[in-house]
Amino acid sequence: MTVDYGLTLALGERWKVVLEMPARLSAGPAHTNPGVLLTPETQDVAAALPLFGAKVVSAVAFKSGTLRMVFEDGTHLTCPADEAFEAWQITGPRRMAVRVPAGRRPQRLVRLRSE
Repeated sequence: MTVDYGLTLALGERWKVVLEMPARLSAGPAHTNPGVLLTPETQDVAAALPLFGAKVVSAVAFKSGTLRMVFEDGTHLTCPADEAFEAWQITGPRRMAVRVPAGRRPQRLVRLRSE
């Protein structure tokens, strides 16, 4: 787990999730438990520390651009799309990536350019 302009969750050795906009962390679905707001921009993400080492059981990128992750203990992490900025991105094996560009739907990128 790292924090700079975004909150990076390293999921094993091969997957990373970067949240660059505010996200909601809740014990169960956000509509039944609003939980706490994580704000990577101001490094206000201490509530995410219990996710260290947690297993992801589900990750869904909705057409609206919202990313919802569910962890084995029932914790939900929800990051909505943003009209002005890229809200989140996921990178994995073989340089595969999924991201949600500002104001658009999630995009799957099969190959990323190495720099």
